[in-house]
Amino acid sequence: MASLPQAVAGTASAKFSSDAPVPALVAEGGGERRSLRWWMVEYLTTFATGAPATLRYKKEDLKLFYSWFVWAFGSDDVGKWNRASSNLFVQTLAKETVRVSGRGKRAGEPRWSARSLNRKIDHLRTFAKWVASQVPPLVAGGNPMQGVKRFDVPVLQAKRLTEKEVIRLETAARGLAGTRIRRDKKRTELGVMDVRADA
Repeated sequence: MASLPQAVAGTASAKFSSDAPVPALVAEGGGERRSLRWWMVEYLTTFATGAPATLRYKKEDLKLFYSWFVWAFGSDDVGKWNRASSNLFVQTLAKETVRVSGRGKRAGEPRWSARSLNRKIDHLRTFAKWVASQVPPLVAGGNPMQGVKRFDVPVLQAKRLTEKEVIRLETAARGLAGTRIRRDKKRTELGVMDVRADA
């Protein structure tokens, strides 16, 4: 049976925060391949693909998981990663709130939106699938992200224009219709068509 995280067992007194610095490598016996950090570096350098912004987000999401993992277990032994710990990580992020107002959020509001949480889950799920395919014996029970549910994303409400905004748009459209935008405007007016002789 996998061991309970220290935070769950009650031995860790501090509450996890996403703002905490990434801990230094916590070495345990069994070699570097037992280290979660080693697998993250291998994943990011050999397997992860995407645009530069996507790769940056993947790296940030994996760093956040690593920080939580070391906080919860006191080590980075990849063998301690299981479905229960993955669910606990997602629940910890879902419950985290903003401490100081800023960046469009007030103190006490949830720190992560459903979209951000889903992105983190997806990146972690891809990483977990890759690790499980590389070394099945290291990760007990197969893919540790299997069965971790995504969050429901609220449907965005369409913004309705006020009457003043509609009038402004109509006025601007009429103004554009009367001005010459392109030199070859005559070719694009309705009713004027150039037909090739051989057509």
